[in-house]
Amino acid sequence: MSTELDQRLIPIAYDLVDRLGKQVVIKKGTPAYDATTGQGSESGVVDHSVKITPPQEYDDGYVPSDLIQRGDMKTYLPAKDLTFVPDPGDRMIIDSVTWRIEFSNPIYSGEDIALHELLLRR
Repeated sequence: MSTELDQRLIPIAYDLVDRLGKQVVIKKGTPAYDATTGQGSESGVVDHSVKITPPQEYDDGYVPSDLIQRGDMKTYLPAKDLTFVPDPGDRMIIDSVTWRIEFSNPIYSGEDIALHELLLRR
């Protein structure tokens, strides 16, 4: 059940990212591998075009650690109208560069998820 805070904050977060965010593609699923041909295949992989906050590097105080490594980036994905949940192992294409989602942390505004914080690694 949505709270009053959800009804106010979720649309604000969504609108800001929609206006100022970066268009990317998230690929959900694992590419298939054909052992006979030695080729990979994108069958079973679903592409989702979404907007995220511009990715930013972690401060040096966070790296290296057990979770965060030098070169990792973080970004936020609004949950409003999202038809999937970003999971570790999903891939994100940003400006033709492929990143792997290493960690996905839902951020709640009340009862509902407002954003997903994503840790990205090349």
